[in-house]
Parts: sequence; structure tokens; C-alpha cells
Amino acid sequence: MCTPFPIRSFAKASLCMLFLAVSSLDCSSPTRNEPPLIKMRVDLSNAVQGIFHADLQIPCAEGTLSLHYPKWIPGEHCPNGPIMQLAGVQFSTSGKPVSWQRDPDDMYTFHCTIPENATLLDASLDYLSPSSITGPGYGYSPSSTGRLFSLLWYSILLYPEAESTDNVMCEASLRFPAGWKIATSLPIRAQGNDTVAFDRVSLTRLVDSPVMGGENVRSISLSEEKAAPVTMDLIGDSPEAVEADSSQIMLCRNVVREVDALFGVRHFQTYHFLISLSDLVVVDGIEHHESTDIRLPERAFLDARIWKRRSYLIPHEYVHSWNGKFKRPLGLLATDLQQPVQTDLLWVYEGLTRYLDVVLTGRSGLRTQDEVHDYLAWAAGYLNQDRPGRTWRSLHDASVSAQLLYPASDEWTTWRRGWMDIYDEGALLWLEADATIREMSGGQHSLDDFCRQFYGGKAELSGVETYTIDDVVKSLDKIAHFDWEKFFSERLNSHEPAAPMGGLTRAGWEVTYSDSPNSQVSLRENLEKRIDASWSIGLSVFDDGLVQDVVPGSPGFKTGIAPGMKVTKVNGEKWSIQALRKAMTRAKSPGNPIELVLQQGRRELKSRMEYHDGEKYPHLRRLGGKDDMLERIIAPRGR
Repeated sequence: MCTPFPIRSFAKASLCMLFLAVSSLDCSSPTRNEPPLIKMRVDLSNAVQGIFHADLQIPCAEGTLSLHYPKWIPGEHCPNGPIMQLAGVQFSTSGKPVSWQRDPDDMYTFHCTIPENATLLDASLDYLSPSSITGPGYGYSPSSTGRLFSLLWYSILLYPEAESTDNVMCEASLRFPAGWKIATSLPIRAQGNDTVAFDRVSLTRLVDSPVMGGENVRSISLSEEKAAPVTMDLIGDSPEAVEADSSQIMLCRNVVREVDALFGVRHFQTYHFLISLSDLVVVDGIEHHESTDIRLPERAFLDARIWKRRSYLIPHEYVHSWNGKFKRPLGLLATDLQQPVQTDLLWVYEGLTRYLDVVLTGRSGLRTQDEVHDYLAWAAGYLNQDRPGRTWRSLHDASVSAQLLYPASDEWTTWRRGWMDIYDEGALLWLEADATIREMSGGQHSLDDFCRQFYGGKAELSGVETYTIDDVVKSLDKIAHFDWEKFFSERLNSHEPAAPMGGLTRAGWEVTYSDSPNSQVSLRENLEKRIDASWSIGLSVFDDGLVQDVVPGSPGFKTGIAPGMKVTKVNGEKWSIQALRKAMTRAKSPGNPIELVLQQGRRELKSRMEYHDGEKYPHLRRLGGKDDMLERIIAPRGR
């Protein structure tokens, strides 16, 4: 007979049906042929305060039982399980406390001393959702507000050592605030007004299946097919936040159709675009096999600027269901959540996905053709603004050391390099691969054929398929016979200051600079309240004068300016973005330097820049005598 869970503030009446659903399952110790079963009861009634409570029941036997808190979170590519947010950890058997110790070498492991005749260990713990970002990864940023929550199962989980998390089964139930609704891809076994019991699934699948909920939930069908349906679930901090208009919904449906046309099949039973809309959570997106966890500002569907800036996350995370979840680099497939992963093929996992999200924003209409051009110009310009970082850190090393780059700050990214380089330089690399295939085949084949062949196959839900660089090369060679191994090796290991531009030139375009604003740069400047003068004086500065970053070798760098300093005056005037723009325009006339006064603590720095070329922004310009391959690349396929 099962030892009952501590009820701990669960309302018995509202959970009666839920208890019956859960208690009908055998929770005795597993036999040798049965995988261990963890039972979880999660209470989010205090989610508005940022407290997520869990009661777990774990099979055990006399002796020492080691339990792990998840460390390496799939999709986050670094060891950032939010254990620092764990609190109130207690263990017991048959109502009696069990002593435990944390492993002195591995902070993510707990050793419990199990008494004689015990078969089930009860564990109680809380996850404390931060009110602001405290570190790298989703678990270190807010996961709840007063009106919504995002439940990440790994944040409130302990599990016994096993050969694979595929071999650990979980039976989870959830209580959420009264009057709220939830959305998830997890199959539901039973549901009440504020409770839900989920089907038994593997620990791997549970961790890969977040739940979102809130006061304001709107679910919208994005596909007409009954098999493998696709739904967009909007969870907002206000009723207005979830009111996406018909044109935006149409564009999201276009994304689904274009991805269907790209890959040919769906490798899931159901798919949910889980999208939270709040100004109290950190803007981000992460992939799961059957859902997304996209977190956007509250007015993302109401403000055209935010929509244009952030809607690329919809195709990006959706593509990951194929590139990353269904098919994954061998080094990124860990048997459990404690083993380090190898990210050397992140330029495929993330770089190809970035290229495809750029292409799909054009094909679906999320971006106009000019906006796609401006994005590629920004990415190419960003990667070619005299970036000394490429002279010592190749794209291959950036991928290998991604776990170091993800938690790093945005300072000195041109010298140290940042994780976004993997995405955007990877996109330029895959653009060149696409252009090469199109050239060699006389336009008969493209990277689309590689995607359908490599990520397609049968439309069925199955285990993860892994691949190596050799598999990528062989598959590409079937599309277009070429020395792909040399192609990738040269670009991945290059230490040239400039990123590869072969894709743009083969597609009939080149990067040029002018004082005309780039739409993608302007979006970032406007929403992030800063000026990006990286291509002119080498500074990125927030509207309060704080220097975000400095390009080594630029006019600003040569006068001693560093990130973290604060500009107080521009040519004698009080600091403002408008004052800096005026100063750069005035400096175009000979004899007019740009003079800044900056503060660094109590230290004052005076900067005098002899820069006279005005504002500069990257743009694409057509190359004479070449066809416009980009136009064909972003032309719709599924409509």
C-alpha cells in the first residue's frame, strides 16, 4: 500500500477526483524489470508570491540513496540548473524524518540515509522564482507574476541515479490558483477546476514539457489537420495582452505551413506555442519537442515595434522541434541531466536554426523582404565591425566553449565574442551553403532539400535521432557533390577578422554603410533605449549615458572609454542620445571633434575623438551582374 503524500495546503475537496486518478496507480517499489516511478504533487497556489511547492514520492531501499537535482538543462547548453533557488528540502519515510547530506563535491547531489524496511521516500521542497534575473538560464529569471506562471519541472525535481532519464517514470499532478487556466503539451489524465493529473511519462519527457497558466489564457488553432495539431496558447498579465489580431494569427499559421513545406512531416503528437506576455518576465525563448517556452513583453501583440523585433522567436523555436529535438548532435544527447554535453556542433543546432528563422520570417510574412535584408545586413555588419575576437576565437571554439559564453555579460563581445556569434555567424555560413547548392545545381536544389532529407523521414513520434558532422557532410553531398568537409573546416576554424561573406555575394548582395538608419538596428535602439554607434565611434550607449560596450580599435576605445562608464556631457551639453547624434553630424565638418565627459566612480574621463564620418549603419546593396538569389530563398513555399 502506498504511503500517502503530505497534503500541505492542498484543498481536499477540490483534489478528491485528482487523488482518485493518482491513487489508482501502483506506487510500490519497482521490480527489476520495471523502471523506478516518481510521483509528484506540485502546488502553485503561492505562485503569485513566487513559491512553487512540490511533494515527491521516490522508491527506496535500506542504505544510502543519492538524489540528483537537474544540472544540465536541455536547450540551455550549460550547467545552470537553478539549485540556488531551492529551499525547504526535507525527507521522510512513513512520516519519520530521514537524515541527508549534500555531496561536498557535487552541489547538485543529496545523499539520504534510508532506514530498514523503507520502500518509499517522501521529499518536500520549494523552488523560489526570482523577481529579477539572477543568473544564466530560465530557472534564474522570473517564472511567475501575480497573474501567470511558467512551470519548469526540473526546477522542483529530485530523482535517483539511473542509466538514463528515459528509464525513470513520473506521475505528476498540479494544483494552480483558482480561476486560472493552464496550457501544456503533456497528456492529461484527469482535470478539475484548479487541479490536473497528467499521464505517466518518462522523466525525459516531463522535463521537456513545461506548463504555463494564468488568469488570461487564449488558445488559437494554427493548423487545420486533426493529426498532430498545432496550437498557440497566449498567457497574459492582462486581458488585452492576449488579443492577437487576425493578421498576426494568419502570419503564425503561415509559419506552420512554411515549416511543413520545409520538412515535410511533423514528429510530434501535438504542438503548443506556449507564449507568456508580461513585462515582469525576461524576454527569451527556448525549445521543446512538443512546445515552446516563449516569454515576451506584455504588449508584444499590441505594439508593432515589439512584434517586429521578437516574432522571429516563433519560427526559431518551432524549427528546433526538428533541428535539436527530433534530431540532435550526438554530443548534445546526455543520458541524464547531470552529464556534461559537448556543444561543438552548436553551429548546426543553433546556427542552422537561426538561418532558417531568417528565411521563414520572409516566407511567412513576419518580415518584409527589405526587413530580411536589413537583418542580414545587421548580422554581417555586426560580425565585421573590426572584430578582433575572431582572430583568436574561431566559430568552432565559440561553439565548443558555449557553456562559458551563455552566462557571460554583453561587455567586450567584439573581443571575447558572445554566444550570439554562434547563431549569426552560423546563419551566414548556412546561407553560403545554401547558395553553393543552388549554384552547383543550376537552381534545381537548395538547402530545403537537405532539410527535408536530413530532418524529414516518417511522420511519427519516436526517440531522438543523433548525428555527427560526418552525417551532415554525407547528407549534403547527396544533394550536391562537393567537398563539404573542407568547406566547413575552413570556415569553422578561420581566424580572419571578418566573418564569411560568401553567401551574400553569391546571392547577389554586398554589405555597405551609410548614415541611413537600418530598420533592425532602429528597432533595437528604440526598444532597448540606447544608441548603437558601433560602426562609427565604436560605442553602444543607453539613454541614461551608461556605456554598454566598446569596439576595440574604434575612436571611442582609443580615447580610453570602457563599458560601465557613464557619459555625462557631449560637446559641453548634458548627455542625451540626441546630443550625441548632433555631435556626430557636426563633426562631419573639419575641425569639429566629438568631446565627451564620462564618469567611472569618482573618476572623470574626458574623451576627444577626431572622427568626421558621421553616423554609419550597415545595408545590403545589389551586386551588378548577379541574380537576386535572396529573393528566391525567401519566396513562400507553403502558400
